[in-house]
Amino acid sequence: MQPPASSATYYVEWFHLIKPYVTLNTTSINAPSLYVLNASSLAKPYAVEQLAADISGYNIDAAIISETHFKSRHSDSVVSVPGYTLMRRDRIGKRCGGVAMYARESCNANTWVPSADDRKFELLWA
Repeated sequence: MQPPASSATYYVEWFHLIKPYVTLNTTSINAPSLYVLNASSLAKPYAVEQLAADISGYNIDAAIISETHFKSRHSDSVVSVPGYTLMRRDRIGKRCGGVAMYARESCNANTWVPSADDRKFELLWA
């Protein structure tokens, strides 16, 4: 799919997919593709498999997920997606909640924790 003709134009490719195209001085830069989802639980049966099919099929660079409902009992090996690095922050002491990011391994993403980190807040910095 070609970027729109006007410069610095953004468009929504599909329901949860955002793919910006930026044109600068006749040079087109293809920015990373994002998949943003309020999952209402990736802990449900086959939810991670469905997510894996979506992000692989749409060739997504980074998937940002809220309401994962992951807890410490959900090991990374069970909720990981092949070809992607999983970063997550689970809600502690309450039901539901949690955030996660699946970044394509070629992006070399990792989690950054600020010095004033407060576990009350479900913030994930990558």
